Amino acid sequence: MTAFCSGEEDGKMASARHSGSGRPPNSNGSFTVAVVGHVRFYRESLVQSLSRHRQLIVVDLGVGDQESLERLAHLRPDIALVDLPAGSAAQVVRQLTASTPRSRIIVLAPEDNEVALLALLEAGVSGFVLPGASGDDLVSAVGEATRGELRLPPRITAALVARLRTTASGCSNAPEQAHLTVRESEIVGLLEQRLTNKEIATRLGIEPGTVKGHVHHLLEKTGVRRRSDVGERHPGRTKRLTLIARDRNTEE
Repeated sequence: MTAFCSGEEDGKMASARHSGSGRPPNSNGSFTVAVVGHVRFYRESLVQSLSRHRQLIVVDLGVGDQESLERLAHLRPDIALVDLPAGSAAQVVRQLTASTPRSRIIVLAPEDNEVALLALLEAGVSGFVLPGASGDDLVSAVGEATRGELRLPPRITAALVARLRTTASGCSNAPEQAHLTVRESEIVGLLEQRLTNKEIATRLGIEPGTVKGHVHHLLEKTGVRRRSDVGERHPGRTKRLTLIARDRNTEE
């Protein structure tokens, strides 16, 4: 594992004590980080690396079983660092959110999967560290969490913005619902920016023909005739849009 640089991020974590947001440090100015992970070698490596930072008190709480979660609830750490398979991570996050609501939860995501990451976000995580991230990225994520900041991959941020736009554009009086995929919701947001099919394709890294097909389906789902009207509020005509997250690999 990459050695962590300490100076700059230690300074940022120190600034959290002067900020009105985020979790205040302990009486000695430190933050407690609890590590839960299913692979002992990785878990111990995380503990060893993070312990190099003088402002972090790092505790190894085991494999994420019920005993580990009970110990974590008793400890009430400032940061809970979770390194578990995606399927069990969401359940653990929900338990931690209920038992230690003031703890910030960072998940070491096993894959950059939009559906899985959105599910974890809804469960209550405060940030992700994705595959390929460096040790410095992990330290930055911990520092951001202590300041009450939310670390999200850009693509997840875009999906959330698209979801908000889609929800806001729905007509609450319309009885029928049009179910949008994550990809379609992204395209709705880009159509609102008046981008062409070619520009949308470039932005999303897909073919213009694929965009054209999505736009055609969106016109059918929303009940409008012009692409410029997709995502806008049309009382009596536009159907209520409900985002259903699906794996983008199954959409195209």
